[in-house]
Amino acid sequence: MDGDWELVESNPQLGLSRYRLDLGTHYVYRTEYLYGKALLDENERHRNAMSGQKWGDAALVARIPMNVLMNQKTGLYDAITSGDDKYLNKVLNDADNRSFRTREGTL
Repeated sequence: MDGDWELVESNPQLGLSRYRLDLGTHYVYRTEYLYGKALLDENERHRNAMSGQKWGDAALVARIPMNVLMNQKTGLYDAITSGDDKYLNKVLNDADNRSFRTREGTL
């Protein structure tokens, strides 16, 4: 870790590490999501490998980093827990979210 940042939490299951910087009068916290880039790279590899192949039942269509999934602003966790497939499909079909997709096509 660079500077005087101190590791205060490491959670491999969630793929995150939290660091703290003591500024004397207050602390600054930083969270690093360890698997985000690796997961998105793996999604791209999988998407390229599956290109042109037929879809089957229970086909893997996306993998979303935990920090994105659990962020209330995305609404993804709520959509999953409530069974809102229409919203999930809208989000996953959006070109801005292509990096989450493991297959091409429209859901």
